[in-house]
Amino acid sequence: MRHKTRRLWSFVTAFIVMLSFMSFVSVKSVQAYTNASIFKSVKVGLVSMSSTNLAAVLNGDYTLNGINQPTGTLLTFKISNGLINVNGKDYLEVQLQPKTSSDFIALTSGTTTYKYYGDFLFKVTSGKILPINSLDIETYLKGVVGYEMSDYFPIEALKAQAVAARNYALFKLGAEASKGYDFDDTISYQVYKGFDENLKNVIRAVDETRFVVLLYNDKLVEALYSAWHGGYTEEGVNVWGSYYPYFKAKVDSSEADPWPNGNRVFTNTQIDSTLKARGWLLSTDTFMQLDLSSITRFTSSRVASINIIYRDNLGVTKTKTVTKDKARTFLGLPSSMYTVQYNSTTGTYTFSGKGYGHGLGMSQIGAKNRAASGQTYEQILKFYYDGSYLENLTPKASISSFTLNQTEMYTMDTVNISTIGTGGSGEYLYKYQILKDGIEVKTTDFTETSTLAYQASEPGNYEVISHIKDKLSLLTYDEKQSKILNVINRPESLISSVNQSASQILLGETVSFEAFSTLNGLYKFDVIKDSNIVSSGTFGTTNSFVYTATSPGTYTLKIYSKHPESINSFDDSRTMSFTVFSVPEVSVSQSGNGAVITGQQIDFTSTATLGSGRYLYKYVITNNDLIVFSNNFSTSNTLSYVPSKSGVYNVSVYLKDLASTKEFNDTETLTFTSYDEMEIASAKTIGKMYKNHPITISSDLLGINGYGYSFKYQIALNGTVISEQSIASASQFSFTPTVAGKYTINLYVKSNISKNSFDSVKTFSIDVASAPMVVSTLPISYGMRGTDVATIQSGLTTLGYSPGVIDGIYGSKTYSAVINFQKSVSLKATGSVDVTTFNAMNNALISIAEIKTIYY
Repeated sequence: MRHKTRRLWSFVTAFIVMLSFMSFVSVKSVQAYTNASIFKSVKVGLVSMSSTNLAAVLNGDYTLNGINQPTGTLLTFKISNGLINVNGKDYLEVQLQPKTSSDFIALTSGTTTYKYYGDFLFKVTSGKILPINSLDIETYLKGVVGYEMSDYFPIEALKAQAVAARNYALFKLGAEASKGYDFDDTISYQVYKGFDENLKNVIRAVDETRFVVLLYNDKLVEALYSAWHGGYTEEGVNVWGSYYPYFKAKVDSSEADPWPNGNRVFTNTQIDSTLKARGWLLSTDTFMQLDLSSITRFTSSRVASINIIYRDNLGVTKTKTVTKDKARTFLGLPSSMYTVQYNSTTGTYTFSGKGYGHGLGMSQIGAKNRAASGQTYEQILKFYYDGSYLENLTPKASISSFTLNQTEMYTMDTVNISTIGTGGSGEYLYKYQILKDGIEVKTTDFTETSTLAYQASEPGNYEVISHIKDKLSLLTYDEKQSKILNVINRPESLISSVNQSASQILLGETVSFEAFSTLNGLYKFDVIKDSNIVSSGTFGTTNSFVYTATSPGTYTLKIYSKHPESINSFDDSRTMSFTVFSVPEVSVSQSGNGAVITGQQIDFTSTATLGSGRYLYKYVITNNDLIVFSNNFSTSNTLSYVPSKSGVYNVSVYLKDLASTKEFNDTETLTFTSYDEMEIASAKTIGKMYKNHPITISSDLLGINGYGYSFKYQIALNGTVISEQSIASASQFSFTPTVAGKYTINLYVKSNISKNSFDSVKTFSIDVASAPMVVSTLPISYGMRGTDVATIQSGLTTLGYSPGVIDGIYGSKTYSAVINFQKSVSLKATGSVDVTTFNAMNNALISIAEIKTIYY
């Protein structure tokens, strides 16, 4: 407790020392009832926190030069090339603003950390970062009072200090305007160390004296104060030479404490150096003595004057008289209420005194003691500031205008309510309350919004009440007024029915709607697709709507109706839906690669895409521009057709979507050709007609088309099929008979597009001999006679080996001819026709035999 008191004394002493050097300012004229300064923010230069490095932790969301900074952010400030570097980024100046009034920062300079509410401006001044704190005066005082008085002081003393500090701050507004703030946070004005939530009594004292100021004749009192007065207050004229009507010299029985730390003792040498340091003597002067006999006193017993005896540099003895408050400050004494004795033996002056400070205004210790004895802060202040009185400047707003743009209206109409305030701080909060038949139907919180647009949904008698309060008012409201509003039902037009032409359409086609409503309403049609309005109309008398879709999808038609007198966006609505499909497409395929044999079936299959999926198909077939087939639309997408004659045919398929109103929606045409069956016109055989020798069979065909054909042949010997083979795309083949006899040949031909097993068949016979010569016995030799000999002679003759006359006698000529033949074929020349020679002769005869061509 003692330590706290000493701290208080040191603060107050420094403050009073500062005041002793300030030129005195006359009483500031204030219009007590119109003073707005108290409602404005004060700007405090935090000179005590100025440094080249600062740190701030945000408790709440802030903006830094407009950029959001979340709560908990640590901001580090340092000087960088004459700029302010914050977390690595340079700024010329930094504006730090809280999002709400409850947000604060913890600002650290060196080892000192304080909490501050309000806005901040950081700028570079004299090479350091100077924070400037802007905040309301009441919050500011909570950071001042606790450093002028201890929190444990009685509450009424703290309240008196709060009022005095408020008066002083108002007096000093703008004192440092050239530096960008009102005053600083040092003893040059009032010590300010931000907000300390632990100073509960200080906070209470400020809150309970909110906007209370001390006046004298409707003028603001310059509420000076000091630690204690030594039991006697002082006249203003006796301190700084100016007259203050409220500073009176009178006994203060609440305190008479001596100087702290006892007497003050000075040697001549100490006085000499002190007077020179404080400018009373020149460095070339020499202090000689204080003329104690020259001391005069005021009624309060404070020293009014004292003479200093000194010698100048020329050795001339001179006198300087110290008067008024300088009798305290010339040696840095706690007060001017003292006695002084000189000890010639020790050459020392001993000062004994009471009080601490200039003695003007409130004694803080006196206030404490008076409060402890039961005095109120008002009584305390009135004692120390004679003839003063308290004035509560808490602003009160009044309603200068309260209007409704209409006092009778339809339901769902909007009444615009407006209030204009006057008086108070000029910043107001508004609240509206609306009653229907005495029952509250709407109320708003107090906000800065002075207007209200209200829409009445039900008819009835309404009372509209406007409340106003000043933003700084603590009252529930400052004033309220009310007006009557009469609301009647508005006619409405309701939709009774809607006709819709289709629920499904195709692109490019239309869907139509016809709506009917009560009371001859107005109509509006909006088309919505994928949550977007793709067609929007305006209200009109036309009750029908036709829409042509430009893209597929699911659509919603919103039909609105409203009465011509309705101010609703609409009275009624109805929702209809329809689907838009892409125009379908059809493709058709056919069997047989577009070719068919006349009299055979060709098949067609159509495939539809897009559209609604509900399709009808129709086929039309033409030949030489004549329709040879046509059917009705049906769900069948296939067709089988048998052409009755050859030629080129066109097949057209028509596709109709059941969602469409058109005759058909797409068509495709393809062509096919009908060919007659193939036919074998003739056949021929080419060969020597001997066994083991090839025979080629060929044919001439009728009805050949571009799709190719295939052959099949059967070879039968004596009624038994000995060979059967299919040959693709060939009209001739060869075979080698290995047995002599009569061969039956069956030739089959078939077009590749034919569905028959064959289109045509040709049957004929071939006689195949075993050899040119046939004998009954071998060998045949010299001397033999008969037909076998004649056969040999005939063969030799044919081969060019003349045996003479062919007489059937195997004589010498025949013998010689046989030898010559044998030699020609490198056989042993025996002259006898054995099997080898016989076969060689047959082979030779066959080799020269002619090739036969036989037609069938």
